[in-house]
Amino acid sequence: VLSMMPLGAYAETTTFSDMPDDWSTAALQSAVDNGLLNGANGMIMPEENLTRAQMAAVINRAFGAENVAVLADYDDVVASDWFFLDMAKAVAMGTFQGSGNKLSPNDPITREQAFAVIARALKLGESDAAPEGFTDLDKVSDWAKGEVYALVNSGYIQGSNGMLNPQGYITRAEFAQVMHNIIKEYITEPGEVTIDVDGNVMINSAGVILMDSLIEGDIILGDGVGNGEVVFDNVEITGNIIVRLDESVVTILDDEDSEEETSSGGGGGGGSSPYVEPEIVGAQLNGEEAVIDDLNITVPFDYDIDGDYVMTATFNKAVKIDKIVSNEYPGLDISFIDAKVDDDNVSTTYSKTIEFSFNHDVREEHFQVFGDIYIITVTDGTTDLEFTIEITDWDVADK
Repeated sequence: VLSMMPLGAYAETTTFSDMPDDWSTAALQSAVDNGLLNGANGMIMPEENLTRAQMAAVINRAFGAENVAVLADYDDVVASDWFFLDMAKAVAMGTFQGSGNKLSPNDPITREQAFAVIARALKLGESDAAPEGFTDLDKVSDWAKGEVYALVNSGYIQGSNGMLNPQGYITRAEFAQVMHNIIKEYITEPGEVTIDVDGNVMINSAGVILMDSLIEGDIILGDGVGNGEVVFDNVEITGNIIVRLDESVVTILDDEDSEEETSSGGGGGGGSSPYVEPEIVGAQLNGEEAVIDDLNITVPFDYDIDGDYVMTATFNKAVKIDKIVSNEYPGLDISFIDAKVDDDNVSTTYSKTIEFSFNHDVREEHFQVFGDIYIITVTDGTTDLEFTIEITDWDVADK
């Protein structure tokens, strides 16, 4: 069996007594480095046939799968099995469907089954066009033809010597090579990343900001992105953006100040919606809702002497702070919480939510002249949004 290890917890120093020195070495090492294969008892077992459960585990890890399905309808998977959770994730992903009430987790997986699983993971759909140049297409099962054809026609699988060998089994080394051919780079943690990659890139974490990069292939947003957002800032992509989940959001910025948002899952580009300008959609002060009137946030609250106040402004899309103009009232200080900002309090990252921390050295004369505290400009990279924060409803007589 495969040992279980969370994606990202890579055994970088692990060596395997049976690691080959041949065509498969680089692919196997990449699978190990990226947490796809972990081996067991110091062995990677390259020549063993890959089982259906093992493939489910590899695909789950590669795509960052988190959702699980109920497996009550299948009678060959029980909760004590090492692969129980992985099969539940695979069914939830739609990559494994089983036959009748069987998932057949311990069976070796055939090549056409493996190709169908990958096509489903990439949301390629089915193709009626038989690919050219293969002599054994007649051996592809009828149920698998649409997905196998789609995978081959999309350029993900090339076969060998003009054959796909659809009914043959696939070894762990061979499948590592398939995955290495399809995905050259994995991004599994949030933060800013700059890379140049000749091949496809998998992003399976929300909060990734890919900047100043060249991707000569596709970008795949895996299940690990969830309902979060990924930002592409000045990224050249020669292929498609494939979005696994409908709720995942992509914001694309470029040097020509054009932008689009992708918010629906699907292969071959994933679908996109028209450009949406940034808007303020919510604000709170110390957990209480503020009033939003067009571009003015009105924040009524009772003050405390030397009080600390936390304000949260929420936007409809990822923005970053571009400029702050202060009326410079005495004793008023502002700082940002969990935001990367430079010395001028201008943020260097995008986020849908910005938190401000106010500290007031309050004096009575403050309330007699208080108006707009700060004029803040945020940008999505295309459109600037300027808004004010105003504290009102001070009852000086009661203070």
